[in-house]
Amino acid sequence: MYWISVLFLIAMFVPLSLSLICMPYLTRETVSFGVSVSEAMYHSAPLRRMRRQYVWTSSVAYGVLLIACLLAMLTMPEKQQPSIISGFVVLLIAASAVINLIFYTKMKRYKATLPQETLNPSVVAVDTSFRSGNKLVWSNKWFLIHGAVALISAALALAYYDKIPDTLNMKFNWQGEVTRTAAKSYRTVLGLNLMQLVMI
Repeated sequence: MYWISVLFLIAMFVPLSLSLICMPYLTRETVSFGVSVSEAMYHSAPLRRMRRQYVWTSSVAYGVLLIACLLAMLTMPEKQQPSIISGFVVLLIAASAVINLIFYTKMKRYKATLPQETLNPSVVAVDTSFRSGNKLVWSNKWFLIHGAVALISAALALAYYDKIPDTLNMKFNWQGEVTRTAAKSYRTVLGLNLMQLVMI
C-alpha cells in the first residue's frame, strides 16, 4: 500500500508544485508578484532576475517538502500516512504563502525606488462584429461522445451482472482494508454509471 500512496502523492502534488513554481510566468505582463507594473518594467532585467529567484526558491522549498514527506511515509507506520499527507499539504500552502509574501514585499520595495510613471492618454477601439459571423458556444453534440461511453459502461455492467460478487466493496481506508460493503443490486452495480450521467 506504501507505493500506491507514494504514486498518489507524486501524481497529485508534483503538477501542483510545478504550477506554483511557474506562477510568475503564467500571470499577465502587467502584474508582477501581485503588483501592477508596465510591460516594459515586466521585461526589465531586475524583474527577470526576480522571477528566476522565485523559481529557484520555490523549487528548492517544494522539493525539500516532497522529499521529507516521502521519507516520512517510508519510515513511519502506514496508519500515520493520512497525517503525513495532511501535514504536507498544510506545509506546502504555508511555504507558498511565505514565498509569495516575500516576493510581493520585494516587488513593492523595488517599484517604490523607480520614478513615477506618467500616464499617456490612449484610445481603445473595440470590435464587436465577431459576434455576427462566429459561433460563440460549442455544439451540444459533443456530449454524445460522453453519453455513449456511459451507455457502453452500463451495458457492460448489465452484461456481466451475474459474474459480479454478491457483496460489493464500496469504501477502503488508507491501509487498503474494506470499511463499507453493499449487497449486489442493480442500483449499486449501476451507481458509477449514474454518476457518469450526473457529471455529463
